[in-house]
Amino acid sequence: MSPRSDRAALDVLRTVPLLASVPDTALAELATRAAIREVPPGTRLVAELEVGEEMLIVLDGAASATVGGLTGDVPAQVGTIGPGDCVGEMALFTGELRSATVTATSAMTLLAVDRPQFHRFLRRHPAVAGRLADVLAARLGECERMLAAVLDPGENEAGRRRALDAGGSAPLAIASGRLVTALRVAWREIVMRHRRELPFLTLVAFVVTLITTRAAVALVRALVPQALGLQGLLRASYVSGLILLCVSGAASLLLFRTVARRRVAVLYGTGMALLLNALPCSSPSTSSTAT
Repeated sequence: MSPRSDRAALDVLRTVPLLASVPDTALAELATRAAIREVPPGTRLVAELEVGEEMLIVLDGAASATVGGLTGDVPAQVGTIGPGDCVGEMALFTGELRSATVTATSAMTLLAVDRPQFHRFLRRHPAVAGRLADVLAARLGECERMLAAVLDPGENEAGRRRALDAGGSAPLAIASGRLVTALRVAWREIVMRHRRELPFLTLVAFVVTLITTRAAVALVRALVPQALGLQGLLRASYVSGLILLCVSGAASLLLFRTVARRRVAVLYGTGMALLLNALPCSSPSTSSTAT
């Protein structure tokens, strides 16, 4: 970034309400380290219900924020965005899915701050986290007031509709009843938000291994009528599962890096599934062989 563009970015960052308490030296560092992105009109900056991985600060240009339209419904515009506005900061702060779609209505220049940069910036400047918490509390208060108006038994239909329109939630109320939207939200909430957590990785490894081994057992039973092939498969499943449990148990005491512990969680779930597959299936074969 040239010195002139550095100064222009710094001038815009000074106007960002979220960064009001941050000194100029920190703002200059943020402007230098973050990526500058230029986009043409019509570019979708963020999409509703996607996982937030970066925050965008508008340096130049304009955009429109809309909600709804996920299943063919007409989206409702809930605001406009210009220089000094932030896009996607709440998703990075709370870990929730993005609540709106933002589309450029003109050529734009953006300062892109990814998740690691954003969290380092919050650790160095806790006041920014406090301001984010204030914004989140204000938005929750608006939602509560909107719900109170919608659920008020003394309110007529027109008043409820005005409350929904003021909150920008009328299209969402319609779209939320659609199966496609519900499945998309469930996928993002259940899978995308937890895909890096150890219990989730263990569960996925367990289920995938369980299904795969059960399918292999059924295939062996169909192709090899004799019990020898099935016994060999079950014996291999049992031994492999026992080895994986021992290895993952030992590794969990020795490895502390996040990536390593995720791999240990996968090994543990796989070993548990292999043991579970072998134990209930081996007893009938063993008893029949004994007779």
